[in-house]
Amino acid sequence: MKGRKGYALIVDATFGALIAVSIMVVATTFMNAGYSAGTGTVSVKRMATDVMAVLDYNGTLDTLDENMIRSGVRHLLPPSLEMGINITVYDENLNHVQETNINFDTEKDRLAGKRGFMTFSGNQATGFAVAEYWVAIR
Repeated sequence: MKGRKGYALIVDATFGALIAVSIMVVATTFMNAGYSAGTGTVSVKRMATDVMAVLDYNGTLDTLDENMIRSGVRHLLPPSLEMGINITVYDENLNHVQETNINFDTEKDRLAGKRGFMTFSGNQATGFAVAEYWVAIR
């Protein structure tokens, strides 16, 4: 009987340690899944916003040339993402003048945003445009 005194205590401590480790593993798994999903969405949205800002800054959006805009997006956006853009142009009296669509077909979840910019001919402002954009993970 002398050698079996601590047996119940060892079994109890082992079960307690197993339960504690299991709880930590489950909690860590759920925390990492939530963190990566939220960060991914924010990163994709921020990347799309940055692409639109660069296209606006370097004058590509102002050209309203579908091929130039598509090329700029392809150059700036990672291959794992796809993006569609709809640009609506208004003149100085806010009359609808032109619309340019650069779309993609996807059934996936998309994030959307808008960016307004001025259109110019030389140094003269000719109107205002609104670029609505969508981005999705391929």
